[in-house]
Amino acid sequence: MKKVKCSNGHFFDADRFATCPSCGAEPVGQVSVPSDRPIAQPSSTQPLMPPAGLDLPPIPSAPAPNTETHSSQDAKPPCHTDPPQQNELPAPREPIPLANVSSGSSELAAAVKATASTNTSPLPKTVAYYDAGEVEPPVGWLVCVRGIYTGNHAFACKAGRNRIGRNLDMDICLSDDGSISRDTHAIIIYEPKNRIFYLQAGTGSGLTYHNGNLIFDHTEINSYDKIELGKAEFIFFPLCGEQFTWDDYMTKD
Repeated sequence: MKKVKCSNGHFFDADRFATCPSCGAEPVGQVSVPSDRPIAQPSSTQPLMPPAGLDLPPIPSAPAPNTETHSSQDAKPPCHTDPPQQNELPAPREPIPLANVSSGSSELAAAVKATASTNTSPLPKTVAYYDAGEVEPPVGWLVCVRGIYTGNHAFACKAGRNRIGRNLDMDICLSDDGSISRDTHAIIIYEPKNRIFYLQAGTGSGLTYHNGNLIFDHTEINSYDKIELGKAEFIFFPLCGEQFTWDDYMTKD
């Protein structure tokens, strides 16, 4: 270790420092330091002094911390946010029993009972209304004995021509049976002047059978005759004939 002394009288190790670590002055020469004298060590708390002849601006001191306590009036209270209020729905009102209605309100009780009885009934049904003057009376029926209409339908025939097919504009509509032609599979004719029934082949692609025989044009039919259309089979039941006619019961205006 090489001990030297600066111009301001500070001792330091020249092997570690080129200038005085305390004041920054140049060393003036090597000196010997007594062994019983402690070697001056640079202190971290001792400020470094600038070299002689060098003017530096003063270092501003840090502002002292503000130790004043704010009064309770200046302190802002913590912000508390109330939860949003939900609109509470009113509780449903219970119906007033009819037994609690006073005797002086007998008319009101009777009206309430009448209203309750009408509200408990099912929805009103639509009732078809027919004008008797516009309805043509039946002259006979076709009853299905084989096919999807078996036992459930009796198809009425009117005076004149009765076209049979799947279209909705047919006089006898068999819309659910795919084996029937759409337009005029066959025709049943009632001729009121002579009171005779005829079965005629239609314009559709389906075939028509009368009592097992294929019909190409037309043929007379009678009670309990079998008529086959597609996969369906019908029995014919006449109403009008030699023993009955609507002309004997209905008068024309």
